[in-house]
Amino acid sequence: MLPAFDIGTLIEFMAQWHMTTSSDPRAHRRKDRIAARARFGKNLEGCRRQRQLTQAALAQRLGVDRSLVARWERGQRDPDLAILERVASALKVPMSRLARGVERLPPSEAVLRIELSALGVPISTDWSSPPWALRPVETTLAEALERTDPRIVDALPGVLATTTFRPRVLWAKASERALTERRLGWLTGLAQTLIARGVGYGGAHLEELARLVQLPGTGAAWDDVGKSASDRRKLPPISKRWRVSYDQTLRGFMAAAEALTEPAL
Repeated sequence: MLPAFDIGTLIEFMAQWHMTTSSDPRAHRRKDRIAARARFGKNLEGCRRQRQLTQAALAQRLGVDRSLVARWERGQRDPDLAILERVASALKVPMSRLARGVERLPPSEAVLRIELSALGVPISTDWSSPPWALRPVETTLAEALERTDPRIVDALPGVLATTTFRPRVLWAKASERALTERRLGWLTGLAQTLIARGVGYGGAHLEELARLVQLPGTGAAWDDVGKSASDRRKLPPISKRWRVSYDQTLRGFMAAAEALTEPAL
């Protein structure tokens, strides 16, 4: 299965590769093509090394000779579109990573990151798109519960402790899936702990939310939220209660909460 990329990424890649028009001077077209080759070669080498692959190993995956991979990385040869798709698939990166050195986020993920950033989460976003009305905060928080990016997970207790939201609306959205409802209960408990320790404010909305969420059964499988603790005995009590084995301490959650930027909403 090829890495996800939309038609915009494909068009952008082709524009990078053929960025001149027939009216451009020939010398400029040649210079731009050389620059595009060099950029692709540098990005290709970086992605290959990140995957800990040798040129020979990548060539074997692609069914080409190693010398061809070497020439791509040196900027001496243009790969055709079919090969580009196979390279992206072999390295498990979107084509925009090969073309520009950065990954184009799916639209839904880009929107979520912007919304979380507006709530104070220090996460990279692309603000180049025209502004649009942000969705209800409950929608943003419910979607964030499904993410396993440590930057998001670590910040969520602080966000819950410093953000005004409608508890029943958030619970209704999160309870559509047992996993996200459990994570919401766990994060709510952590947020209440932060407030008790002087980080955050209020708490009435968290108390109502805590009454709505349901604890998992004693036989429920542990949820590591993408970052499993090596020793569950050292987990915070609230994590044990919700059977969440995410590898973070209360001190770490407090530090993340204190690092939240000033909310933009």
